[in-house]
Amino acid sequence: MKKLMCWSLLLLWMGIMFWLSSIPNLRVLPVLYLIVAWLDIPWPVLKTSGFALEFLLRKTAHVTEYAILTGLWLQAAKSTWLWSRRRHLWTAFFFSLAYAISDEIHQELTGFRDGRLMDVGIDSLGIFIALIIGFVLFKSLKDGAHDKQPNS
Repeated sequence: MKKLMCWSLLLLWMGIMFWLSSIPNLRVLPVLYLIVAWLDIPWPVLKTSGFALEFLLRKTAHVTEYAILTGLWLQAAKSTWLWSRRRHLWTAFFFSLAYAISDEIHQELTGFRDGRLMDVGIDSLGIFIALIIGFVLFKSLKDGAHDKQPNS
């Protein structure tokens, strides 16, 4: 059951990413304006920042979505294959990077978006952040499991 859940979440996230990358002229600020207005938060920087804030938010979204993707790949790999920690991390890295490249190709082919090599680099930052977190969690879980075993 855990394996099915992990793979389902991974495929759902990949589908959401694919859908988002096919939306022409996708902008973050209009959505943020709605959220801030709905929450009734005074945030004057939104009124003056424009392009710079949009750029920062979009690139932060790239990092975040690929960190999530890589974390989901790690979970799916761990739930499916009894491999070493290193192999799980490499699998998540390879498939997340391949998806980042294919996503930029997809954007280029939509006709409404531009695929950019720079975005693959920014996506890679999210991948590496998730891999570092995954490495630390794998290590701490392994050490924790070792500590619970009786001494022989």
